[in-house]
Amino acid sequence: MFAIDAILMSEISAKYALVTVPLALNGYTYRIPAGMPAGAGSLVRVSLGKTRYYNGVITSVSDQAPQGGFAIKDIAELLVPGLVSPQQLELWRWVSFYYHCSMGEVLKAALPSCLLANTYHGLADTWYDLGQGDGARLSAPAQAVLGELSALHPQRRSDLLLHAGVSSLQTLLKHGYITELSLQRSRFEKRPPSQGHIRLTEAQETACAEIRQGFTQPKPVLLHGVASSGKTEIYMQLVSECVAQGKKALVLVPEIALTTQLAQRFEALFGDSFIAYHSKLSEEERSEIYQDLACGSRFKVVLGVRSALFLPWKDLGLLVVDEEQESSYKQYEPAPRYHARHAALMLAQSLKAPILLGSATPSVESYWLARNGRYVLVTLSQRYGSAPNPEMVVVDREASFKKNLMTGMFSWDLLQAIRETEAKGGQILLFQNRRGFSSSVVCPTC
Repeated sequence: MFAIDAILMSEISAKYALVTVPLALNGYTYRIPAGMPAGAGSLVRVSLGKTRYYNGVITSVSDQAPQGGFAIKDIAELLVPGLVSPQQLELWRWVSFYYHCSMGEVLKAALPSCLLANTYHGLADTWYDLGQGDGARLSAPAQAVLGELSALHPQRRSDLLLHAGVSSLQTLLKHGYITELSLQRSRFEKRPPSQGHIRLTEAQETACAEIRQGFTQPKPVLLHGVASSGKTEIYMQLVSECVAQGKKALVLVPEIALTTQLAQRFEALFGDSFIAYHSKLSEEERSEIYQDLACGSRFKVVLGVRSALFLPWKDLGLLVVDEEQESSYKQYEPAPRYHARHAALMLAQSLKAPILLGSATPSVESYWLARNGRYVLVTLSQRYGSAPNPEMVVVDREASFKKNLMTGMFSWDLLQAIRETEAKGGQILLFQNRRGFSSSVVCPTC
């Protein structure tokens, strides 16, 4: 009788977790064993079927057992408590709901595979420090090592090997004169900033002031700046102000190719606190960035492609979406087939962080929302350094055909402009109007 009561009491007091694994599933319910401090966001190991085990994330915890009367398995192991924040889980649920995909597919896209498999190991260096020693006599090389450590300790193993061999270090370890330490080091080199403050033009200062004013409203801000107007300098200025307030900033770009160009400028300004995040990084490097943003303090500014949205953002003070009209922000394969601009808007809303969309040619929907008061519109119409706008000429090809002024696919105006440029020693760049296997696309009737 007492055994049955104990079983019933344990069932009543038990907690149940919905665990999402990296499969095209929303998750299964498992019982949290007594004494296991597992909560929402924890990385756990669970059995699926008779022999298979998967690492997954707890997405919710409940006191109510699922209905149906079937047996519920226990969570096999707690791997990392609180790996995923509540704000991240909220973004995952929105992506799963809005883009009609499973939570397992979102999980697979959001977490670096090293963390999901719990196989991430940081880089460790061997260091030595002074110990007590047992009074044994030492050779001259071993005494030289002790002298180096006495002057500066601890020291890296590779530095001490410059003064003595491996046998001398082993002798000092054996007799307790030195102790061995294992210290973690980063995969990313330390880089001091090489640029001071940013100099803005009067037009850029005005745009910055309007953006700051726009951030006081619970609306996204759309920066419509013409080509070569210096939008990047505005981003850097706003990010600098964000970092000065002790917060972090994320700048999204549509393609990896753009990160290389912008990374040099951001690295010169922010140095060691800046990092670029994209798919060309190794899984170990991506895992190190993830862990630093979750519980470290080195990286304050991240320049990344769409996957950077799923990083563990805490104290996010600014979110910038550069070239917001780009189709590259849309992921098509594999699921989740999300649009990074829309997901960024949801992330900023969840974290109550200001968001800035920037473009020289805004998307139709963003520009319409800005013109109708849903977004704050800031316009930057002056090019940086008062550079003149390029001259654009529209040629009526129909009239040229009728006047027999076409040479193949080239109009007389184009050929004349090419000859004049060649005569001046200039360069010419022609874009071919190609679609698929068609070398040109022309309507024969007009």
